[in-house]
Amino acid sequence: EWTPSDVKMLIQLVEQRELLWDSSKATHKDGKMREKSFRVIAEAMNRSLADCKAKWDNLRAQYRGYKLKASQNMSIKWQYFEALRFLDKVCDPHKYKVNLVSALEA
Repeated sequence: EWTPSDVKMLIQLVEQRELLWDSSKATHKDGKMREKSFRVIAEAMNRSLADCKAKWDNLRAQYRGYKLKASQNMSIKWQYFEALRFLDKVCDPHKYKVNLVSALEA
């Protein structure tokens, strides 16, 4: 189970490693480097690699869904929204066709 402080820590650790979220970085295309970065995060959090990756994928998908809602002038009250704003550098909510129901319920 992920506590809010665990989630915030994961977000901070991923934010510090641009290669995990910024596809414009040359290192982003290096799967081995991304894997190594996630391993460091997993060790720091005392969690499995798969658990950290899955949680990050879920958070990123939720953020995209909330960004799409925000672009439609809907109020956003998700506790991690502000912490994930660094993704705005690379996340265009209209570029992704996200199934909002599944992304927001996950």
